[in-house]
Amino acid sequence: MPLSDVLTMAGRGTGRFVIWNHPSEKSFHIYLKSGQLNAFSVDQKPVKDVLKVKGWIVELMASKEGDFAFERMQPVSWNEDFNLPVDQIIASSLAEIGNMETFKEHLPSLETVFEPVYGVTVWLEPDLEEFWEKSKDFLAKSTSGNELVQVTSFTPDQVQHCLYKLRSSGLIKPLRAFKMKPASEVSAAVAVTQYAQEHPVPVTAPAAAHVATASPQGATEKKEQLTAGRGVLSKLMLGIRKKFSH
Repeated sequence: MPLSDVLTMAGRGTGRFVIWNHPSEKSFHIYLKSGQLNAFSVDQKPVKDVLKVKGWIVELMASKEGDFAFERMQPVSWNEDFNLPVDQIIASSLAEIGNMETFKEHLPSLETVFEPVYGVTVWLEPDLEEFWEKSKDFLAKSTSGNELVQVTSFTPDQVQHCLYKLRSSGLIKPLRAFKMKPASEVSAAVAVTQYAQEHPVPVTAPAAAHVATASPQGATEKKEQLTAGRGVLSKLMLGIRKKFSH
């Protein structure tokens, strides 16, 4: 029997709904009272974030695996952290699972690193806006979905779905993997490095790195740094030519 059906029936009573032998290797306790979800715990640790609770329920319903049992008890046995209608949670979870299945092949890998796109303004739905507020500082430094799972209150499935929506809205973009350089370029780079170590060129240290923005000032600073870098590289290559020509 699907978890949604079992949870609907259990939700009409009062007690604790327990799930174990789940693929996540975690145990879940869902505390119910007359159609309301009052509390939720993972490995006996209370979860007090509503979005986190909804995320776990979506994951539990989507996995379709695990053992469960319902234990009748009185509400005095637990703290009532929420009053969430069980039928609404189930309905919204099923809708989200449907969306996730539809876009599953388009969802980004949790290993993909993303960065923000500056100068873009879009409207976000409440849940996505909360994810953006919690993750934008980390995204500004370029981060992956796996890292966002660790630092936010969102589940892996939620992170993937939110990153997909943010990417579709144009707020973030994936960082492209660096291409492998030909062996000749690598050898030249090694030669430049060795020569630089043997013949250091006095260079004024650049200012501390900062998060890039789309402002004209930021673009000018970056251009000046690139120009200075090219000058240093030209001196090094000239030194190599002189050394090899002797």
